[in-house]
Amino acid sequence: MLFHFSSVTRQYTEQSFLMDVFSFGFAGVDIFFVISGFIISYTTICLPTGLANLKTYLLKRIVRVYAIYWLVIACFLFLQLTFPSQYKTPFPLDLGNLAATVLLLPGHIMLNGVSWTLTHEIFFYLCFSVIFFIPSRKTFLACTSTIVIFLLIIYSFGLHPPDSNVLFDLLFFPMNIEFGLGVIAAMVFGYLPERLCMPLIVAGATMFFFFAAHQQNNPLADPGSFQRVVMFGIPPFLMVAGLCRLELKGNVGGSGFLWSLGNASYSLYLLHLPVVVVVVKYSDFFINSPLIYNLVLVSASGALVLFSMWFYRKVERPLTRMLSQLIVKRVSASTIS
Repeated sequence: MLFHFSSVTRQYTEQSFLMDVFSFGFAGVDIFFVISGFIISYTTICLPTGLANLKTYLLKRIVRVYAIYWLVIACFLFLQLTFPSQYKTPFPLDLGNLAATVLLLPGHIMLNGVSWTLTHEIFFYLCFSVIFFIPSRKTFLACTSTIVIFLLIIYSFGLHPPDSNVLFDLLFFPMNIEFGLGVIAAMVFGYLPERLCMPLIVAGATMFFFFAAHQQNNPLADPGSFQRVVMFGIPPFLMVAGLCRLELKGNVGGSGFLWSLGNASYSLYLLHLPVVVVVVKYSDFFINSPLIYNLVLVSASGALVLFSMWFYRKVERPLTRMLSQLIVKRVSASTIS
C-alpha cells in the first residue's frame, strides 16, 4: 500500500510521498508469494490423499480467493459505470475481458491493479494440488526442490525460453520460484537446528534491506526480472524459515494490532489501490504544500488500514466462513451418499 502511494504519486504528480522511502515496497509481492507457498504447504501437507480431499482443498481455495475478490471487483465496476469521469480505468467492458477478469485468467486486463498476482496464486494452487496424488511427502519435497533448482539454473544462465504466449509465460514466470521456496521452507523449517534461526533471520533481513537500499532507478520492480527473485525472494525464504522455527518454541509473539493487520491483509490488498489513486490525484489538485500533502496521504493510509480491519471482521471473515462451512457440509454429504 505504501509503495503504491509512492509510485502513484510519482506517476501523477510532481511531488513525492515521504521522499520515496517506500519505493522498494514492490517486494511485498515477493514476500507474499513465499508466505503463500509456506502457508498452503503447512496447512495441507498432512491431509490424506485422494479425490475427496482434493475437491475440498480446491473449493476452499476458490472461496478464499474469489469470494471477496468478486465483491470488491463488482464495487469498482459499479463506480466506473456510475462515475466515468472521476473513476476511469483502461478496462474495456467487453464480455471476453470481463469474464477473464472475473476468473483471473492469464493476460486479463486489470480493473484492480493487483489482480495479476492472484492469477499466479490460482496457478500455484492448481500446481500444488498434485500433492493429493503423491503418497510420500518426501517425494513431493524432492520434486519441488528439483523444479526450483532447475528454474534457478536456467534463469541464472539466461537459458529461459523466449516469450511466446500467455500460458507459456505463466508456466515459466520467474516469480513462480518464490512459491516453491515457500513450499521448501514449510517442509524443512521444523528440522532446522535452533542455533541457525537467528543467523538465517539476520542474513535474510540484511540481504533484503541491502537490495532495497540499492534498487533506486533500477528496473527490479519488473515482475519478469529474475534478479528480483534472487534479491527479494531468497531473503524472505530465509526469514520465514528461521522465524517459523523459533515460533515452534513460542519465541515469536506479536501485538493484537499486528494480528488484526495480518488477518485483514487480503482485504487491504484488494481495496487499497483504487483508493490510493483517487486520494493522490485529488490531494495534489487541492494541496500545494508538500508537508500537508504527505500528512494527508499518511492519514489516508491509516484510514485504509482501519477500514480494511473493519471490512475483514464484518464482511470477509463472515462470508468466507459461511461459504467454507457450506462446502464442507456438501462435500461430507456427497461422500456419505
